[in-house]
Amino acid sequence: MTTLSIGRLGGIVGPLYGGLLLTAGLPTPVLFYAFAGPALLGALVILAIRRPAVPEPAAGAGTGATTERASA
Repeated sequence: MTTLSIGRLGGIVGPLYGGLLLTAGLPTPVLFYAFAGPALLGALVILAIRRPAVPEPAAGAGTGATTERASA
């Protein structure tokens, strides 16, 4: 499943979940806790994703420093 499909799934399920909770007649503090659960779950999933290792640049690479001088 790609990240785009997960975002679309959240865009569909989120309002359905919110509507379900609002029609249940729950008090406002309970609604905050009910929405905190999926937000916390999403944060934990993001933290669990491993990022690919990025190689370290070679010493002096990309700094514009050169070892040879141009003759004037």
